[in-house]
Amino acid sequence: MLKFVSAPARCDPSGADQQKGVDMSKVSGIYRIELGNGWFYIGSAVNLKDRKNSHKSTLLRSQHRNTIMQRCWDKYGIFEFTVLENCAKDKLLEREQAYLDKHFNNEKNVNIASVAGNPMLGRKHSVETRKNMSNAQKGKVLTPEHRAQMSAAHKGKPLSPEHNAKVVAANKSRVWSDDLRAKLSAARKGRIFSPETRAKLSAANKGKVFSAEHRAKLSMAQKNLPPRSAEYRLKMSIATKGKPKSAETRKRMVDAWVLRRAKLNHK
Repeated sequence: MLKFVSAPARCDPSGADQQKGVDMSKVSGIYRIELGNGWFYIGSAVNLKDRKNSHKSTLLRSQHRNTIMQRCWDKYGIFEFTVLENCAKDKLLEREQAYLDKHFNNEKNVNIASVAGNPMLGRKHSVETRKNMSNAQKGKVLTPEHRAQMSAAHKGKPLSPEHNAKVVAANKSRVWSDDLRAKLSAARKGRIFSPETRAKLSAANKGKVFSAEHRAKLSMAQKNLPPRSAEYRLKMSIATKGKPKSAETRKRMVDAWVLRRAKLNHK
């Protein structure tokens, strides 16, 4: 039998058990959920009513991210929501941590982590879990609205040097399929960069020294390109006309031209 209950608080901030009514309309506070057979969960919320409804909704849909809580619900069908105390929003994590310090080691506690507000702190997903998460995302098509929201959320977000290093390392060993390369190429064709973006790209590449291996790859990629169209050559000509070149750049261009002529004469 399903059982949803909103019970009065049973603990004061000091931890002493007592009956004490707490007003849910005061919104923020610490709560405890009884799940049957002694199993329980402790959490905090800026809006207690919304958090209660969120837990109930995901449990009913068998989609709760806390798998132990979901299993308790599936087995016992009990959900008793108790407000332990109301507190200011800026004190929520501090007060939740006090309760976790007291109850986390209880064998019937279903909290995932011992640190308030950081469910994955100090924990890592297993290889099997990561594989399941990856498979769940594969083939998932995001709506244009969803993609726009993700783009807006990441714009202007600074990444740490450590994060950038991890991204570079991950991409170095990545092998791009021909199909993916074709999709990326099609997505970028006709794309017009703003002057600001072009300035950022230019600044990021200035003074950048490519390895001999990277230069060889670039050279091979250029050699295998089909002949440039007349339209393309015209655009390149217009783009470079009147553009001042440094003495170093001019020397490199002359050296490259001399080398190319030498190779042609040798043939």
